[in-house]
Amino acid sequence: MKKLLTFLLVAACCSGASVLSVGFTDGVFQVTPGTELIVLGSIGNLTGSNLFINADSVTLNGFASGLVDDSPFLTNAPFFLTPQGTPGGIAGAFQFLTISIPVDQAEGLYSGVFTVIGGSDGAAQDTLGAAELNVNVQVVPEPSSLWLAIAGAALVCVRGAIRVLIRSNRCSPGGSATH
Repeated sequence: MKKLLTFLLVAACCSGASVLSVGFTDGVFQVTPGTELIVLGSIGNLTGSNLFINADSVTLNGFASGLVDDSPFLTNAPFFLTPQGTPGGIAGAFQFLTISIPVDQAEGLYSGVFTVIGGSDGAAQDTLGAAELNVNVQVVPEPSSLWLAIAGAALVCVRGAIRVLIRSNRCSPGGSATH
């Protein structure tokens, strides 16, 4: 019986059928340059046998591999998932990735794939399931120079007004300044 389940699991993996549901908490993650993105997701066993979670791979077009840290996935994922419909068959939302967004990252939508690898035992290296990863980088516009100039001028005026008030208080007949 175990050999039959193993065969069916391997056949499903090789045929391109997903035996594991993989999903992210957001369809498109919205970020700005210079920030760090924490990617959360969940996985669920779609088979009638245990699935061991042994590795993962991630690609994100437009990002250097060192900017995408997938170590949180294996740290947080269970070693295996029990059959579908049983307790332990689903791992709810947990951290999959940390993505560092460089300050000079160009604005745009970046797509990739997150793949979970494992199988019927702790050494299996079959593709169990995958999910599309979408990161939308939006550059926050700088305030216009005119508004910065107005704000600077207002601060200079306020500072000058405070100095005038302090001087007039010192020189008043009831003030404490000595001549």
